[in-house]
Amino acid sequence: MKDYLPFLKWLSGQKSSMVDLVIQWAKINTHAFNLSGLELFSQEVEKAFSIFNEKIERIPLPSMEMVNSQGLLEEKPLSHALKIQKRPEAPSQIFLMIHMDTVYPAETQATVSLVEKGALLRGPGVTDAKGGL
Repeated sequence: MKDYLPFLKWLSGQKSSMVDLVIQWAKINTHAFNLSGLELFSQEVEKAFSIFNEKIERIPLPSMEMVNSQGLLEEKPLSHALKIQKRPEAPSQIFLMIHMDTVYPAETQATVSLVEKGALLRGPGVTDAKGGL
């Protein structure tokens, strides 16, 4: 069995920088229809994952049809997906996927709070998308 203790110790030593990164990312409004916020966040994710020295691909997403407040179908443009692949030639592959958007519309960003209390961090995306990345 492999000794994972050195890896766990290294990971534990990264806590402060990981928390700082999640806080930085949580401050970026990434509502599904906030294309400028999603673009900024994509750039941040690309920068963070560039350490893998692998190709990062942007995959355009089709627009989304939804019913507006007048009951009419409306097309809403969406951002893009990011594909980051490490060792594409490896015989075993693992697929991980997570969304980049959060539920807070851009106009509500000023009222959304990011709260840090001891070991607890609350804010947009910190326990799912942004914290997961």
